[in-house]
Amino acid sequence: MRHIFGGWNGAIGFDEAEERQKRSAAAEKIAVEAGRLARVATANNLPMIAYLIEMAVIEAWREASEPGTGDRSGDGANPPSEE
Repeated sequence: MRHIFGGWNGAIGFDEAEERQKRSAAAEKIAVEAGRLARVATANNLPMIAYLIEMAVIEAWREASEPGTGDRSGDGANPPSEE
């Protein structure tokens, strides 16, 4: 049962870890897909679009590696190399 004040789930407890895991998985998927789009933009001589997408990739990897939900105080981690 979900409590209206803070997501309490009966016998399981707070479901914050599950929410963080789902958020991280979504951010990682976005980073990977956006990285593919950035390569398409680069291959087709669209440098500004490639740059903007790369900024989204960097942000998505930062979100994927963030220990908290929406916490902007951490420095994140470096995304995997795409070479």
